[in-house]
Amino acid sequence: MNNVTKSSSGRGFRWCARATLVSLLCVLAIMPALPLAGPNFFMALLPSQAAFLSLTDYTDVIDVRVSNADELNSAIVSAPINPVYVIALTADIYLSSTLGIPYGKNIVLVGVKPDDTAKSGPSRDDFWQLIQTADTPTITMEGTLILAGIVVTHAAERNGPGVQVNWGGTLVLEDGFISGNCNASYSGGGVNNNGTFAMTGGTISNNAATDDGGGVFNQRSFTMTGGTISGNEVGGSGGGVYNGGVFVLNGGTISGNRANCGDEYSSGGGVYSYGDFTMMGGVILDNWSGRNGGGVSSSGTLTIEGGAISGNTACTDGGGVYVLRWTFVMKMFPPLPPGWRKSRNHSW
Repeated sequence: MNNVTKSSSGRGFRWCARATLVSLLCVLAIMPALPLAGPNFFMALLPSQAAFLSLTDYTDVIDVRVSNADELNSAIVSAPINPVYVIALTADIYLSSTLGIPYGKNIVLVGVKPDDTAKSGPSRDDFWQLIQTADTPTITMEGTLILAGIVVTHAAERNGPGVQVNWGGTLVLEDGFISGNCNASYSGGGVNNNGTFAMTGGTISNNAATDDGGGVFNQRSFTMTGGTISGNEVGGSGGGVYNGGVFVLNGGTISGNRANCGDEYSSGGGVYSYGDFTMMGGVILDNWSGRNGGGVSSSGTLTIEGGAISGNTACTDGGGVYVLRWTFVMKMFPPLPPGWRKSRNHSW
């Protein structure tokens, strides 16, 4: 698949200027994994009226419009328990503390224009931004949050993950960006997930972490069916995704991520997994690792039944896939996709 292994370029963090790369063995306890009931498992965790609504549907059922941090916090406090509550941003909002989504609340955040049509487009500039100005996560949650067309970010030189999903919390990314966040203290630049995370669209990009998981640090349950995880960077393992729980990739793209591998145990430019990783579809493309596993590095259970892994680079072993131990199962039945038949891996 045109994956290669070659010498390191020595490039450091682009997005986390204040982070220092350290050679530190990060010992992580494996959390028990949530069982999956299929690719749409997260629907059971959400109220039925919220499942798979489009941006237009959300703008048709707006409960409140907000333009500053006080109005946003007040709207979340006022939201009822259990029913879906749609909050529309009408401007960029600057936060000076973490925005919390309490247990039992089901919040949708969407950005709208003055005529209440959805703000949407291919770049960050097309959306309203939720900007954290303190050294703290932008959002933490024990409830349910659907991001349906905003940007979650930090101000320049601020430190913390974009979204921290705590035990019992559920995050759904449908559209918009989680971008420009830096966790210089630990792992998970874009999303630090200890609950349930479903990505059906949107982009997680240009995030960084000193330790592991530049884009996503997953310790429980993560399903990706669409969207893009790209341009994220990490000092340890898992430039795009670090998985210590259950990760199912059904679709979408993981590309252009970097694992600088600050210690000898680090690897995985696109994905590093010591949990259960199942790839049913999607593309893992053009990622880079300073040690092993340019595309994927696994020391857990890895099952590949579809998708493509191509154009990745590792500086030591495993340009495409590096399996350290445990279980690797690959199920590809004829006819094979053209990418698998025509391309090849390189290592030297």
